[in-house]
Amino acid sequence: MPFTKGVSGNIKGRPSGTPNKTTSEHREFIQSIIDKQKNKIEFELDQLKGKEYIQAITSLLEFVLPKLSRTELKADIQETESCIQIIRLPDNGRDVKN
Repeated sequence: MPFTKGVSGNIKGRPSGTPNKTTSEHREFIQSIIDKQKNKIEFELDQLKGKEYIQAITSLLEFVLPKLSRTELKADIQETESCIQIIRLPDNGRDVKN
């Protein structure tokens, strides 16, 4: 009997979305390095000016804020003859100035 998609035969397996042990260890290691270097990172950022500063900050933002996915707009436009109709309304005795 074959497995169905998304269902494994191991009931006690790792829950979906849980990072594996190695990934968790690497993230903790990198976080410890960053924590020890906070002062140096801030000092180096303070040395940057103008465009370089903006580029550094925006490149760091992607690690804090999730990127928004691009959406594609699809439209089914059929070309037809279009005409413009001008409707003149009666002025009802009012003086219209141009």
